Amino acid sequence: MKSNSQPSSALSERVHQRHGGDELAGHLLAVQEQERFRIAGEVHDEVLQSMIATAIQLELLSSRVRDEATLALAEEAARSAHGAIEQLRHLLFELHPPALAFGGLMDSLRELERRYQGFDGPSVHLDSALSSLPSRAEATVLFRIAREALVNAHRHAKASRIAVTVTEWHDGLELVVSDDGVGFDTDQIAELPGHLGLALMAERARAVRGWVAIDSRLGIGTEVRAWIPRLSD
Repeated sequence: MKSNSQPSSALSERVHQRHGGDELAGHLLAVQEQERFRIAGEVHDEVLQSMIATAIQLELLSSRVRDEATLALAEEAARSAHGAIEQLRHLLFELHPPALAFGGLMDSLRELERRYQGFDGPSVHLDSALSSLPSRAEATVLFRIAREALVNAHRHAKASRIAVTVTEWHDGLELVVSDDGVGFDTDQIAELPGHLGLALMAERARAVRGWVAIDSRLGIGTEVRAWIPRLSD
């Protein structure tokens, strides 16, 4: 599906028609990332630690209980606590992957790939061809776009395979997320499940003077292409 020219899809046309407010949009996205980092820190230092302590206490209680009915309740509570801990750790990664703090785009995408491989659904394959590490700003924008594309593909595409590639292209970086799913009519984007995620991807790219293009064909699959210029931190 990939071509060597700037995309002309309906979504990209709408994105490129809006030139004003790029600086403000970029500032708002930066503030959003700072807020994500702050919330992740509070969840990790307070909520997660409290839940870990609760799980330990429940395990100690289980080891001391002799009544079978009470023991069953304590063990079930401990399992629920451990389940909540895993959910919190997943939330922390979604809020702010640790590798992003060091411009670690590929490490963050590999962790995202690993997490999605654990779900029932399509397999995820990651490939890259970069001569240098992306900056933290580049990594943040592309990771957020990749995540939205993966979420949509996993939830709605009914695909068996998703491919994620990152390459250097036209003095910038290009991200491609493609699947072999059911596809959709791009003229009906506003009516699709997950369409807000598609709009957010375009907004993130536009904020740094990049673009997003979506090529989807019914019964064949969908390709999301995002390009951003090189960015400094």
